[in-house]
Amino acid sequence: MERAVIRKISYFYYGIILLSLLVVTLLIFLAKKEQLPYLDPLSSSGQAFQTIVICYIIASLPCAMFGFKKYCDKLKAITDSELRLKSYFKASAIRIIIIGTGIILGIIAFYLLGGHRPMIWCAAIAAIGLIFCKPQESRLRLELEDNQQPKQ
Repeated sequence: MERAVIRKISYFYYGIILLSLLVVTLLIFLAKKEQLPYLDPLSSSGQAFQTIVICYIIASLPCAMFGFKKYCDKLKAITDSELRLKSYFKASAIRIIIIGTGIILGIIAFYLLGGHRPMIWCAAIAAIGLIFCKPQESRLRLELEDNQQPKQ
C-alpha cells in the first residue's frame, strides 16, 4: 500500500517538473516568434508582478513545508493505516502543487519581464524546495511513524 501511495505522489512530483519544462518550452517558442507580451521590470505593473511572485514564493515555501509537518503529526494519531495513507497522499500532493506553482510563476515572470534575473532565482528557490518534497518510502515511514518513547 505504501508503494502505491509513493507512486501516486511521484506522478504529482514528476508532473510538476514536466509541466515546468513545458512552460519553459512554450515561452521560448513564443519569445522566438515575438508573440510574448513584455512587461517593463521598472514599470508599476512590472514591479507589482515581481512583488506578487516574490511574496508568493517567500510565503508558500515555509507554509507548505511547516503545514505539511504539522499535518503529518496529526496523522500519527490515526490508527486506520489506509485512511492515514490517503490523507498523507492528499497533503503531499497539495504541498507539491503549492511549491510547483511557485516554480511556474517564477518561470513565467522571468520571460514576461524580459529575462529579469531575480525571477529565475525565485523559480530556482522554489525548485530547491521541491527537491525536499521528493517522495520516498523511507520518508513516508518516518513522517507517519509514531516514534515517541514513553518517559521513564
